[in-house]
Amino acid sequence: MHATKLIQVLKSLNKREIKSFKDYVASPFFNKKQELIELCNYIIKYHPEYEHRNLKKELIYSKICNAKSYSDQQMRLWISNLFILLKGWMAYQFGQRDIYQTDVYALSEMVQYNLEGLSVQLYDKVKRKMEKRKVRDAGYYYTLFELEGVKDQMESAKNRKYNPLLQQKVNHLDCFYLIQKLKYACEMLNRQQIIKADYDFYLVEQIVAFLKQESNPYKDVAAIKVYLAIWDSLWDKDNDEQLYYLIDLLKKEEACFELTELRGLYKYAQNFCIRRINKGKESFYEPLFDIYKQLLENETILQSKAHFANDYLNIAVIGLRLNQYDWVRSFIDTYKQVLPRTQQNNLYYYNLALFYYETKDYDDAIETLHEVHFEDALNNINARCLLVKIYYDAQEWEVLTYYIDAFKAYLLRNQKISKVIRDRVLQFLKTLLKFVWFFQNQHIKKTEPFTKRMEKLKGEMAKPKPMLNPRWVGERFKRLSEGNL
Repeated sequence: MHATKLIQVLKSLNKREIKSFKDYVASPFFNKKQELIELCNYIIKYHPEYEHRNLKKELIYSKICNAKSYSDQQMRLWISNLFILLKGWMAYQFGQRDIYQTDVYALSEMVQYNLEGLSVQLYDKVKRKMEKRKVRDAGYYYTLFELEGVKDQMESAKNRKYNPLLQQKVNHLDCFYLIQKLKYACEMLNRQQIIKADYDFYLVEQIVAFLKQESNPYKDVAAIKVYLAIWDSLWDKDNDEQLYYLIDLLKKEEACFELTELRGLYKYAQNFCIRRINKGKESFYEPLFDIYKQLLENETILQSKAHFANDYLNIAVIGLRLNQYDWVRSFIDTYKQVLPRTQQNNLYYYNLALFYYETKDYDDAIETLHEVHFEDALNNINARCLLVKIYYDAQEWEVLTYYIDAFKAYLLRNQKISKVIRDRVLQFLKTLLKFVWFFQNQHIKKTEPFTKRMEKLKGEMAKPKPMLNPRWVGERFKRLSEGNL
């Protein structure tokens, strides 16, 4: 029972959604089978974990039909039918989100039933609602396209005279198409640059050229302007001015997008910054940090707790890199409650330990890290690497050497860690041990063996092998090579 598709989907729902699904199953319009109502009510009692021992098919079957003999075939059928209802509920939920489209469908049906008076009233009502709507995404223009299409149908049935509705309908369709075309063209270009995919950009060059004409009739459509700016930032990826134009445009037009889409738009700006940072332009940490603060301010970044977990870590790291200590300390505490419940303490204490480390409070950093118990390998490695950094900067050489040995054993023992990650961490640890030797042997600093060993290390660091935390290692080597022992 625990491994069924039904349970997997139910686990992902929140309390409000579970109640809505329960009401959906109980509605005779959607379901007339009492057994499915009872099955649903029994199962959802164990939300959200669904790990209780009472969730056994034989026990559930006996509760529903009071039968002495268990029928696995019947039980499977009930589970399958309840899953079908769950998919129907999800589709229903999706439809309910777009109240404007629902009105257009209702208007279309009224026209079919020749309810002229009511059709005109509903059209006027929907038109007013659309004019007041702030979100002006592709869906907005598609709804207008369908709305004007129904109105044109109403008018054409009454007379054959010219009316502007057909032109308006086509214009709205153009907007919908242009937004969607640019949206997916941007994603194709983005993926092509990341994974070396080979996409065909049919018509994109012509569309972009058309939209850049001064006479372009759609030059004031916010969504088109934004996606055109994203396209330019991807196409002319070395032009830094494209980034600042895109950020300013997003801030100005963000009300025109649903929050989920807006998050994706800001992702393009973030990725621009990351690409520049990876090329050594560390000044782009500042606009990246500003983007994160904007996403917190408009709450776009808070729509998904699962996705926010990574953002919570990244924001703290970037803020600390920019010496925004007071802001980061407040952020760590303020947004703890937004994190997924199962990850909350680990992420909170990891960020807090990172804060203490960056502010050189090494004792509190070590103590706080003892509260971190990541189960996934990558976060576990990050936490262990942080402890290595703390011991190194605190110059706890004996403890560091012992801990590195234990860390190596963990890496070699854990089969879930990829070879690439394992090799890079091992190289990081190997390099640090070489640094430690110089601190432990600084009493022979002026001797030939010491000097030769330093020259050898300089040669190795001139062409370093791939490792974790290369920037941090490079900074420590610079201090070491300059004689700061």
